This record gives sequence, C-alpha cells and structure tokens, in this order.
Amino acid sequence: MNSSVEFLIGGISVSVLADDELVFKKAKEKMKRAGVSPSTLHFRLYKRSVDARRRDDIRFVYTVLATSKEPISAHSNARLQAEGIKILQQEHLNPTLGNQPLSYRPMDFMHRFFWLCHYFRSGAM
Repeated sequence: MNSSVEFLIGGISVSVLADDELVFKKAKEKMKRAGVSPSTLHFRLYKRSVDARRRDDIRFVYTVLATSKEPISAHSNARLQAEGIKILQQEHLNPTLGNQPLSYRPMDFMHRFFWLCHYFRSGAM
C-alpha cells in the first residue's frame, strides 16, 4: 500500500523573471521552517497565478506540491499550518457489493439528457 503524504505549499511569490529553481528553493525553506526535512520530499509545480495588483511589481504566485514517502510527526502539524502548508488527505475508496436493497432508484442521467435533446430538437415546445 502506498502511504505517501502530500503537502500543498502556497503563497510562494517570485518575480516574473525568476526561474522554477527559486520557487523550489523557497518551498524547501518553508518546509524546513515547518520542521520537515526537505531531503525526503519530491517537489513539483502545482499552480501558478499572476499577482498584478501593483502595476510596477507584477509577480507570479506559486503553489508547490511536495510528496513524502515518510509520515510526519504530529507535533509539526501546527508549524505546517503556521507556514501556510496544507496536508492533503488521502482517501482510499474500497467499493464493495452489498446485500441490502437500494433505498432509491438509480438515476440514469445520460438517458434523460438525450431525451431532453430530442425533446427540444423536435420543437415540442
């Protein structure tokens, strides 16, 4: 079973002329301040936005996704939140067949969609 932990590191603001290495360096600094060793993490860009509120200082604001194979200690969760780092919750869905009858009739959205298309095309309105 894959027990990786993922972090979203947001609010990394750099000049539009800066390269991705500066973004990763700032993300590693944030993780280090939060008490997580950046050497155990794999970083990749998650989102890039433009901050153009000031005409003379247009910047990119990045969110970086950091993946760790090792779980982090519980005492560092507060420090993660203080640095603006979110832990992504991993949900594993295991659908199983049940032996109870359904409470409601299943909905067939595609059938209704095609019926509505046919209804409006035929000019029935």
